[in-house]
Amino acid sequence: MLIAYLPTFATKQLKLRFGESFALVVGNLLLTVLSPVAGAWSDRIGRKGLVLWSLLITLVVIYPLFVWLAAEPSVGWLIVVQAVLSIALSGYYGSFGALIAELFPAHVRSTGLSLAYNITVVIVGSSS
Repeated sequence: MLIAYLPTFATKQLKLRFGESFALVVGNLLLTVLSPVAGAWSDRIGRKGLVLWSLLITLVVIYPLFVWLAAEPSVGWLIVVQAVLSIALSGYYGSFGALIAELFPAHVRSTGLSLAYNITVVIVGSSS
């Protein structure tokens, strides 16, 4: 959600032109490349620690990055913010799927994941 929101933030809040907001493709490409690397790394060092550290780093840097970007709005700084967030979140995106799957024993993994997902969609989706 955060990465998808940045083009809207860039045009509505920073008053950058619509075309300039799509300079964020750089950060998305970085996320695309780094997520599998982080997933492979999580196979070696463990998923839970990588996910927690990734989210903690994101939590620590997100507010200063947005304050800095709002103070000095430009396409270059927007790319830097997107890149930093993509690097921080790649540890989460790369290993979270396997982490969630490993919460269930192998013989009920598919059923457990599908029930958890679909019940959540019904509860959250029906409330909006």
